[in-house]
Amino acid sequence: MNADPLALRVARRHQAAILLRDVPTTKSRVEYSNAGTISAVDLMNMLEGQVGYVVRLRFRPAPGEPSTTVAWEAVTEDGDVVTGKLVLHAAVTEGEVLSWAVLTVDQAP
Repeated sequence: MNADPLALRVARRHQAAILLRDVPTTKSRVEYSNAGTISAVDLMNMLEGQVGYVVRLRFRPAPGEPSTTVAWEAVTEDGDVVTGKLVLHAAVTEGEVLSWAVLTVDQAP
């Protein structure tokens, strides 16, 4: 029995989004499929590889930024505060609308 091609593509995209890379990066691509919802828990799990275990994360408006940008701040288990942005994107074709977000972690001072 062959696997569904759509399921394989979704699995590959998910794996690409969560794999830790050898080269440190401050941007990650987030693809979501839970009825268009990006939860704080999912984001916390994605951040763990870059900033360590996150005990709390909250979203907030990003003043002065486009309406597609959401600021976030997290507290790690060491008590460090990590901030960044979640920039929402969409691509439209005749047959579908694909949306995703780019996760940016601010550099520590």
